[in-house]
Amino acid sequence: MITSVCLFLVLCVVQTNGQTLLPFNNETIQYEIIFASRREMGANAKPSRYLIQVKLNDTLREEIRKIKKQQWLALLNDSHFDWAANLMLYDMHQQDAIIYSVVAKDRSLWSELVRKNHLAFWTGFLKN
Repeated sequence: MITSVCLFLVLCVVQTNGQTLLPFNNETIQYEIIFASRREMGANAKPSRYLIQVKLNDTLREEIRKIKKQQWLALLNDSHFDWAANLMLYDMHQQDAIIYSVVAKDRSLWSELVRKNHLAFWTGFLKN
């Protein structure tokens, strides 16, 4: 069971069985879209592309990496966390995020235009 808890009316987190999963939700996630060129990332990097970069400190980023696949799937299917979870997964797995700079510039456009496709992608990706 997933529940939402707001602490001090500022920081919203997701909890499952008392364990904190995300320090943000769809409304509070802070991110940017960056262009990463092969030149900047080194010769062995993938071709130049757009990436999502969620604004987190290293400690939070390490804690988020511990979230289990089934928990990610639950977050992706929760209307309070689907957008945030999707962005975090894009960040963690360095998926090409050009669609966010062109089409899905906010949650409402993402939800309307590509949410179903992204959920299907992540469902397959996380089950492997």
